[in-house]
Amino acid sequence: MNGSIAAVQFAPRFMNVEANVGRVTELLTSVARSGAALAVFPECSLSGYLLDRDEAIACAVEVPGPVTDRLAGLADSLEITLVIGLLEQTAYGLHNTAITFIPHGVPAIYRKTHLPRMGVDRFCTPGTAPYLPIETPIGPLGVLVCYDLRFPEPARILTLAGARTLVVPTNWPATATDYPDFLLRARASENRVPIVAANRSGMERGGQFIGRSQIVAFDGTVLAEAGVDEEILIAHVESDPGPVGGRVAGLPDGPGGLLADRRPDLYQLTNAPAIARSTPR
Repeated sequence: MNGSIAAVQFAPRFMNVEANVGRVTELLTSVARSGAALAVFPECSLSGYLLDRDEAIACAVEVPGPVTDRLAGLADSLEITLVIGLLEQTAYGLHNTAITFIPHGVPAIYRKTHLPRMGVDRFCTPGTAPYLPIETPIGPLGVLVCYDLRFPEPARILTLAGARTLVVPTNWPATATDYPDFLLRARASENRVPIVAANRSGMERGGQFIGRSQIVAFDGTVLAEAGVDEEILIAHVESDPGPVGGRVAGLPDGPGGLLADRRPDLYQLTNAPAIARSTPR
């Protein structure tokens, strides 16, 4: 993709879905007026994160349903692609979900696949769908949610499947500075794809969220980073002009690119269970 994209961070009103939809509407309208083609909002944007089971169920929405219909209409009217995290209720349980609303298109659902034992994720059911890019007017997007980024495999699979930009709605607490400090840059650089991460801000039940939403170039360069209280972060992003998984700076040019230099014949243990570590005596 080549164009302006936005990461939007804000402090959701705790358990107030209606107020949060209103705030999303205000912020997305402002982003659209700036000319950005894509806006990424945080994980659990409509509910907050530090919920118990009953609170989470009370804040969960159905897809499709009245709330998501309003968001889809907003993306249509503003002609902007919207990626937003929310709690979704299905017949199979509660999901920590990111939905991509494509103007005049069918919303695409991604359910968080890696669930840390904290916050609302303690009560969610992990997603099981394969990692596949979502076709949008600005190119194929790969969507992950927060803790998914800790694992290199999902980002790599999405890149191999053709994603040209990765987007990550997230809720980074005060202890998660390694995400903006290292992990985002590493995932961008190792896959040669830009990454947009939208974190939330503010306090919730005594827990501080750090903000620091980032837009990272395909070579790992941080193009823009939000402060603790900044709400809208916009940057012009370009895809690697070479093949998917292009060359690393300093290496000679050649066909195929970085991903073609992999050795999947040696990677079989990637699919194996973790080997237990022995305890030192």
